[in-house]
Amino acid sequence: IVLTNGGGTFSNEVNRFTWLQNDLASSDLPTIVFTHRPIIDYPGHEAASEDTVLQAALEADGDVIAAFNGHLHSNVQATINGIGYYTIVHMYWGGGDNPNYTKLHIYPDGSIFLEGFKHQQTYGLPPTA
Repeated sequence: IVLTNGGGTFSNEVNRFTWLQNDLASSDLPTIVFTHRPIIDYPGHEAASEDTVLQAALEADGDVIAAFNGHLHSNVQATINGIGYYTIVHMYWGGGDNPNYTKLHIYPDGSIFLEGFKHQQTYGLPPTA
């Protein structure tokens, strides 16, 4: 699921919030959410009130395994109530040949290995062969 959460009113916009709740309820498959801003509080970033409502909806669903965001241009990871929250540092920064990227590996058991390149940190452990 990809969401835009930049204006501070996501949960107050009934159509978008209802869509999210219906979409989450429509599947029992492991779900990953991508947003621009972090959904949770991080050092130096306080989540907006809309994001705490969004976080509660993700947790209530029970199938969300991870949420990824940008915005902070830093490497941050936290696990709260079984959901991994990951801030991706940036895709391109500083000009020249400086692309950062991430490979996201998702395994049948629901585990995640985020393999970072350049300035992006790696999180998790790759599976053993």
